[in-house]
Amino acid sequence: THLAQTHNFDRVFAPDAKVLVVDDNSVNLKVAQGLLKTHGIECETAISGYDALGMIYKKTYDLIFMDHLMPDMDGIETTHKIRALENNENSKKPIVALTANALSGMRETFLSKGLNDFLSKPIEPAKLNAILADWLPTEKIKYESEEPVSAAQPENSSISEESFIEGINYQNGFKFAGNDKATFMDILKTFSNDYEKRDKELHEILEADNIQNFTTNIHGLKSASRYIGADIVSDLAAKLEEAGIQNDRQFIDAHFEECMSLYKTVCQNIQNYLEKNISQHDTFPKGDIQTLKATAELLKQYAEDMDIVNFEDELKKVANYTWDDIIKKQLDDVSQAAYSYDYEKMSEDTERLLSILNDYIKQKV
Repeated sequence: THLAQTHNFDRVFAPDAKVLVVDDNSVNLKVAQGLLKTHGIECETAISGYDALGMIYKKTYDLIFMDHLMPDMDGIETTHKIRALENNENSKKPIVALTANALSGMRETFLSKGLNDFLSKPIEPAKLNAILADWLPTEKIKYESEEPVSAAQPENSSISEESFIEGINYQNGFKFAGNDKATFMDILKTFSNDYEKRDKELHEILEADNIQNFTTNIHGLKSASRYIGADIVSDLAAKLEEAGIQNDRQFIDAHFEECMSLYKTVCQNIQNYLEKNISQHDTFPKGDIQTLKATAELLKQYAEDMDIVNFEDELKKVANYTWDDIIKKQLDDVSQAAYSYDYEKMSEDTERLLSILNDYIKQKV
């Protein structure tokens, strides 16, 4: 076992590589998707260790990225379960830990627990490149000396005054999105969509006085906020995480609501920005119900297969049409579930969409 080196500056391009990213934080998954896309890799994602195991039974991967700190079943326990699988090729595949706590001694800890390497969060593109170069099968790697594709498209990667969002360090967030504006917009939407769920979970955890779970969850907010450039939220979340580690309930009680208020304000600013941008391009043609039904049937299958890549591709197609309010609301629910990588809800909401569409079709007959 060895650790990836960052001295190789040739860019890895591996469109045929099968990569799985496991993280309980939907923003982290969206960032990883965006960064891997700059290497030609359409990765698959799992929002928990349990989901990861379900996917590993169905498919063989070349490389698995595993978040270290996850609730219920963490990355080390998930790795142990993968390594213990019999007659499954994934048991011997390289697993790279994703961690925001790359402290002295962590390397030895990860290696002793069955992982092959680790990558610090926030992910730096050069270090990701080195990991891919070291651990992907050699026959699946091509090298490019040029800049990433997104950097060769200035119209998609420019930062203008219109990009200003209060509370967001746009330059930092843009960098973590692989300098791709569309990817960054996707990450921002995921971050703001997560607000209500994350806010509710954190309040419930504190009310139950579960400091260990609180520490894991506030760590997730710290990481997600850093990725989008919400540095003021990330900095305070980091202090709350440290207070959780020290079991300092007094500090948590004094500063938790302040952090949640900052978080809410940033999410509102993001929503306002995204709505403003969408409203500039809202002259879409009217959608066809039968075509949408066919798309919904595909979506349901992709949700059951935990295939987020094809699911999102199909969703993007229907987003370019106008729908009546009932269908639009249900499509928004489907989209929300996809942004949260909640495969069960994706399937349920798509089933509901199909039911609505069938009612529309019956009324027209």
